[in-house]
Amino acid sequence: MLILLQLTLLISGCILVIVLADNFHRRKIVQAKVSDFDLTPNCLLTRYPLVFIPGKRSFFYFMEYFNELPRYLAEHGFEVYKAHLPWQDSSVRQDYCTKLLDANRTQVHLVLTEDTWIELSPTLKNHPKIASISLLSAKTDQPITAYPWSLSKIIWKLHAWFVNDPTSAQTVGLDKNYNAQIQKNLLNRANELGEIDFTKGLST
Repeated sequence: MLILLQLTLLISGCILVIVLADNFHRRKIVQAKVSDFDLTPNCLLTRYPLVFIPGKRSFFYFMEYFNELPRYLAEHGFEVYKAHLPWQDSSVRQDYCTKLLDANRTQVHLVLTEDTWIELSPTLKNHPKIASISLLSAKTDQPITAYPWSLSKIIWKLHAWFVNDPTSAQTVGLDKNYNAQIQKNLLNRANELGEIDFTKGLST
């Protein structure tokens, strides 16, 4: 029995170290001063800031929910913020997000996953401070074998199972083979919002 307990503690300790190392490693990449992004010139910037709303977090996945996606837009000159919501309770997250919007002086463009929107939409769908809603999705016709497994994606799978989140690892920027495509889609959407904001500005 003692040996079994010691083995359990050893395995738990190893998992703890691996999970913490992965979260801090992703955070270190996001906060790095040197970027290898291929930047696109002549972007039409938005009038209102882009606010990334994270999905539920867990012990497995609690840092930098969208990885480098917010930074990608920020390096193109967009005003980008990352909201910090409570970890899991949906009603608390809804209330917290509503208060964040209420406290904001201007409208904002929300960026979030489809599943996070389903979770938060009951209280946010008619909020006057929301200028637009952009739903991230990594739907693709490529076979799953095109995405080789990595430690971060394995940890994401554990997190997704724990919080019952069907969002794919590709959607939150965890797949290097797909990041270029999702970054391109995100930038195209941001440019569309810039055009909409510009047009609205002319009419007011």
